[in-house]
This record gives sequence, C-alpha cells and structure tokens, in this order.
Amino acid sequence: MTASLVADCATPPAVAPVRDTILLVDDDDMVASLVARLLERGRWRVVRAMDGVGAEYAVAQHGPAIALAFIDGRLPDTEGAPLCERLRAVVPGLPVLLVSGRECSDVALGLSASGPAAYLAKPFMPLDVLRQVQSLIGRAA
Repeated sequence: MTASLVADCATPPAVAPVRDTILLVDDDDMVASLVARLLERGRWRVVRAMDGVGAEYAVAQHGPAIALAFIDGRLPDTEGAPLCERLRAVVPGLPVLLVSGRECSDVALGLSASGPAAYLAKPFMPLDVLRQVQSLIGRAA
C-alpha cells in the first residue's frame, strides 16, 4: 500500500494549458491594431492574422493557449463561419466573436452549436468588445 502511495505522488498531475491568448483575425490593419491594443490592456496576449490561412497557421502554433477567436466576417480568402469551423476542428469548442459590417447574427447563432459564439456589428464600441470577450470566455469555462 505504501509503494502505491509513493507511485501516485511521484506522478505529477496533468496541468491544463493556460488559455491567455486571443486570436485576432481581421484584414483591416486599423481595426486590428485598435482591437489588439484594447485586448492587450485587458491583459490578453494577442496573436494577429490577416486572413484564413494565417489564422489556421496561428492555431496550429498556439492552439492550446487560445481562449477566443475574434474573426472578421469577411476576409480576403474566406468567410468567418467556415474559418471558425476549421479552427474548431483543431481547438474544439473554441469561443468565437464574429464581427462584421453586415448582419451576421444568424451565422453566429448557427456556430453556437459547436461552441460559444456571438456577433458584434461594426462599428463597435471598445466596451462592447470587452463585454463580449468576457461573456464568451466565461461561457467556455
């Protein structure tokens, strides 16, 4: 019995990765820069991508650390919803904040079946971004 206790103590418990990173996918550099600064002030690490290919590469590199993906609804090489599905194939249940200048709330609702998702219309206020991020990450916990 003592040997069993020693063996149990010798194996460290598995530690979940720290999810402290937000993937920011937007091809508009001005919007992306403003949102990145806002999130960084909120103590988040931000990984930026300008298109779907860059987002998929970032998820391959940082997947376990990504707490949320902030995705523009229309990117140069893809739409936000299909990109979200591809990212969730790597990080199941990844919370997604879909942002767009056109109505996409029905798309975000459809994405909710595979993980937390919300829609935020452009132009948006900084406080709205922070509220949505906190809400989505809270639902994923």
